Amino acid sequence: MGSLGTDGGGTAGRGSSADLIAWVLALQERDQLDARDCARLDREIRARLSEAETGGRGVLQGWLAEAPSQALRVRIVRVRTSLSLLKWLFLGAGAFVGWAAAATLLQVEVHAGRVNVVLCVGLLVIVPLTMSVLGCAGAWWSVRSASSASGLAEGGGWRSYAMSRMAMSLLPTSVREDVEIVLGRLTAHSKLYSRVQRAQIFVWSQSVGLAFTTGALVATLAFVVFTDLAFGWSTTLDVAASNLHGLVRVFSAPWALLWPDASPPLDLIETTRHFRVSRVEQIHVVDPIQYGGWWPFLVASLAFYGLVPRSLFVAIGSRWLGREVGEAIRRTPGMDSLLGRMTMPLIESQATAPEGEVGYAERGLVATIRVSDWLREFGGEEPMVIRWAEASEDEALMAALGVARLLVRDAGGRRSLQEDADLVASVSSEEGGIAVCVRGYEPPVLDVLDFISDLRRAIGERRGLCVLLLAGTESDYVAWRNKLMGLGDPGLRVAPFSVEADGEEVSR
Repeated sequence: MGSLGTDGGGTAGRGSSADLIAWVLALQERDQLDARDCARLDREIRARLSEAETGGRGVLQGWLAEAPSQALRVRIVRVRTSLSLLKWLFLGAGAFVGWAAAATLLQVEVHAGRVNVVLCVGLLVIVPLTMSVLGCAGAWWSVRSASSASGLAEGGGWRSYAMSRMAMSLLPTSVREDVEIVLGRLTAHSKLYSRVQRAQIFVWSQSVGLAFTTGALVATLAFVVFTDLAFGWSTTLDVAASNLHGLVRVFSAPWALLWPDASPPLDLIETTRHFRVSRVEQIHVVDPIQYGGWWPFLVASLAFYGLVPRSLFVAIGSRWLGREVGEAIRRTPGMDSLLGRMTMPLIESQATAPEGEVGYAERGLVATIRVSDWLREFGGEEPMVIRWAEASEDEALMAALGVARLLVRDAGGRRSLQEDADLVASVSSEEGGIAVCVRGYEPPVLDVLDFISDLRRAIGERRGLCVLLLAGTESDYVAWRNKLMGLGDPGLRVAPFSVEADGEEVSR
């Protein structure tokens, strides 16, 4: 069935939406296995890889080529095929609409068998170019707004929504659920992969525009070659021929030296103007062949203002999509654990006790981490802890965390929503990670979940954010990790711990 490795993509490289879906499905399947079996199978895959494939990116590509089961391989191939067919369907529809639009305009005779060249340029060149520029501006603004707001993109605008739903309706039912990982509306997935969604929609929309212009250009050339086109121009506005000539010169400046015939002279503009109610056919004696003199200008306009910018936007969008896919693969839950298993030294040992859960994320759960490890990476000299509903005393927290200084802020409990909002706003401009201390044995209520979501939105995705679960049982911790997964925050970690009488932290 061929290699299922990414098509040039990876955790540090580029890829396509199909690559991202393949990674997500493969990691989900792997997470269903027992931790010991998972580690053993990954070590076996690594042992089979050649030395050239044992670099960080190469080892992951090798893993994706071998790890999925036969059933999952079929699903991945089906997703790739469906997305490829969907792309060609969009391109075919764009080309057909472009051909139909140009063919219709070139057969509409506005006066004495002549085609209004102003109408053709306006509808086939100016309008698509404007839509293309507005689409680029909208994509840039959405990315800029999402980055400045929180780093966790939320939604992609009405165009992304409409095109996503249309794509979903065109896909076969058997692959729709898999593709919804990237283009769907699931809460957790939308925050992880909305950047990929926006980039994919941008590439698709610009590709459709490119296909539209290509179809219009082919139709125009076909009509030039196989029919006798007669052009003229007319407008209700009071526009002198000399003024239109100046505008045409500016419009055709990019190709005037290379193709002089595609820059209409003043004489052509004066002699091909017509008036619907005029009784005089023309002031000048006009050679009938001159009525076709506008076609080079129309063809050059379609090529320069249609094909060139659209091709550039598609190339830029493809690079943007590849970069976002690579980043999304890196942030997908389970990727860090896989990279650790595939790159750590191959040491055979026998554990005296079952392997613990710290350091990896089970399927559908937020990853756990030791408090000491999180403090070492994000805590700094004076860690910040937000104590929810007075979960613990300051001295007990400092003793449990093993730090000499601790910046404690209070939220929840008897405090109002406005006080919590003010606290979130105050910590957004500070640096360093933030830990939210809650009682692990209490159920995760909506108030604390909303607070954690608002906090992440304020501090951005690059700052560490950890939920300290004080006391509780293993089932309590699983309940918290399951609820926190619904926030769709790939950077969120959970650190279960308890405070003993001697003041030592005990991680679970």
